[in-house]
Amino acid sequence: MKKTILTLLLTLAALTAYGQKMPSDYFEEADGYFAQKKYDEALTGYQYIVDNHPRSKYYPKALLNAGCIRFFQEDYELATVTFKKVLQCKSRESAVDGTNDPYANYKHKASNILSAIYYKKREYKESLHYLQLADSAYPCRNISDKELAENKIESAIVYADIYQGLEQPDKAIGKLMGSAWLDGTADNSAIIDRLHGLLAKKKGARKQLDAALNNIYEKRTAQGKNTTYCINYMGFEIEIPMEYVYGPLAGKPYDKKKTIGLLKKSNFYNMMKTL
Repeated sequence: MKKTILTLLLTLAALTAYGQKMPSDYFEEADGYFAQKKYDEALTGYQYIVDNHPRSKYYPKALLNAGCIRFFQEDYELATVTFKKVLQCKSRESAVDGTNDPYANYKHKASNILSAIYYKKREYKESLHYLQLADSAYPCRNISDKELAENKIESAIVYADIYQGLEQPDKAIGKLMGSAWLDGTADNSAIIDRLHGLLAKKKGARKQLDAALNNIYEKRTAQGKNTTYCINYMGFEIEIPMEYVYGPLAGKPYDKKKTIGLLKKSNFYNMMKTL
């Protein structure tokens, strides 16, 4: 009898100690497992926060990470449900969240992965919807210029894949062209390779590009405070990166001839000369 009572007391003590753990403890433990790719153990910790601490500052990140684990484990049904809950969170995208992630961007990440899930399922319209959400409603915030360029390149490639799935190759070209001249900021070789494959099928693609470059035009923002320079190529308005307009090589003031010359020295234009 005494042994039974002692066992019960020890069990209650253990449960009490377990219950006294803070959300931060569960989160740190789950993060440790996540880093080691022990996804089942990590999911248990994240899910505990999701189920028991919905008001904790760790809740949005725990929810996102739980969705990521389900995505890695190819449980796309539960991952979809989880990421849609992330989109319903009231957390701010640019807020410092107190975890090991300096900035949030939870909804941006969730939208991108939802797009990937629907792409895997060949549900291209839904995939496009969530990718557009990631771009417009939940754009990536608080990142460097280089990271911004890398994000733009990656996004353009995904857009192109989706449009090709929808059998809309011209729209794929339009999206890829927006990153064609980013080689000074990030590696855009994958963009150039894809454009090569698509534009090789277009008769007179280089001639149209030369005509577009000769007709670079100025465009002011809606507020009229900033000026950008664009070309119209194959019906798409393409903004020229400012490094080709006012950068160290281009100098000031804007010199159209110099800008065209710089654009024609780019990796993208060198590819166009092979068509």
